[in-house]
Amino acid sequence: MHNSIILINILHFISNENYSKIEISNCENKTMLPYQKTILKKKQHYILEKISGISDDNLPFEAFLLSSDRKKSKLKIAHSSVPQKVSKFVSSSKGIAGITGGFYELSKNKPPLDWVKIENETVQKMTKESRPCINFSKERISIDFPNEIKYKENILQAGPLLLKDGIIQSDFTEFVINSHEFESDITADRHPRTIFGFNDKYYFFLVVDGRTRKSSGLYLEECCELVQHLEFTSAINLDGGASSTLIEDNHLINHPRIKLSDKLSIPVYRSERKIPTALIIVSDNFL
Repeated sequence: MHNSIILINILHFISNENYSKIEISNCENKTMLPYQKTILKKKQHYILEKISGISDDNLPFEAFLLSSDRKKSKLKIAHSSVPQKVSKFVSSSKGIAGITGGFYELSKNKPPLDWVKIENETVQKMTKESRPCINFSKERISIDFPNEIKYKENILQAGPLLLKDGIIQSDFTEFVINSHEFESDITADRHPRTIFGFNDKYYFFLVVDGRTRKSSGLYLEECCELVQHLEFTSAINLDGGASSTLIEDNHLINHPRIKLSDKLSIPVYRSERKIPTALIIVSDNFL
């Protein structure tokens, strides 16, 4: 009976004309990944949507996508030597939205693990040439490896790279080799995810909830397929897990959770984890 219920639910997803279907080509079980987008808020500068679907092995997932008009908003990197909540970074920057930034060292003060540069000032030096970087100026943006950096004013290094010029990137070797730098191997399981991307029209902030019955999280391979189907041109994975946070209009949109074991997780204390960096969208009205 249980298997029959699952099959009926899957057929309902696939038959609903409001759902899109993605073929997962990089996972062991190649099936269709159906999802639905629901508009939660539509403002002058951005659109906030909820994405609900079923993963390749029949587990539910929920994600939240904020698409910000590049002509009406600007991107900023926020940093604090004393870790802050994303909501604090957003409010202090007079931003309209923010997400978790790059990775940090597993120590008390949580300094950035990788290269960070803000308005030509180096916050953390580059030590790894094999990790991709968001790099941008006032008008232009790219995601490149350090030896290919195009715009040197603002740099945030993280990874892995998920999408480049519309093409899926699936080399996660750097993060497999250095999995000891993280609380868990980000390449080996389903996790909550934080993703930044863009195309010619929008900046994209995408967070995927995980560690609950309602949302199991996604593999990185599934994230690659999802952002390609959502019409990102380029995309990069940022710090996820319990750090994964999306703030919009001073509200926490997603549901960060800490993993205690394979079967148990709890909400993050006071809703958000304090982190050293964040990406912020600022309205042109405040520039």
